[in-house]
Amino acid sequence: METSAGSLAVVALSLLGEVSLEWYLALAVQMTRGIIMSPLLLAVMGATTYGLVAPAHHLPRVPLRYAPAPVDNPLKGLVPYADADHDRFPHSLEFDYLPLSALVVGPERYDWQPMEKLLDAIAGRGRQAVVRVYLEYPGRRGGIPEFLVRDGLKV
Repeated sequence: METSAGSLAVVALSLLGEVSLEWYLALAVQMTRGIIMSPLLLAVMGATTYGLVAPAHHLPRVPLRYAPAPVDNPLKGLVPYADADHDRFPHSLEFDYLPLSALVVGPERYDWQPMEKLLDAIAGRGRQAVVRVYLEYPGRRGGIPEFLVRDGLKV
């Protein structure tokens, strides 16, 4: 029997009793929209529905307390976009996209200024960068360097 990480997360969260059963069921519907539900998730939902397991709202609430994390890899966790509100949560990385056309301006000619500007802004906030350079991206235009199109590249 194969289980998904999402179904295990629903089970783990339901044991904490922090959110209502209806919220978990709505989450399950969203997670499984268009796919087959995992056997573990179906079993948990069925057991709760038929009273074999107490629903989360009948369990005692267990408040989580802050505990300092061990010193490990600081370059993990939530990563906001570079132009986002930077005070919403602690983080050490910022993410952004750059079109290849902003960096490659001709045959063997590069303009690193857009990358330098992005890296300087992120470093100025004391963070490190995750940058994705794209050729094509849904809803964005101009990722392919113009000189390639002028020279006959068919897209």
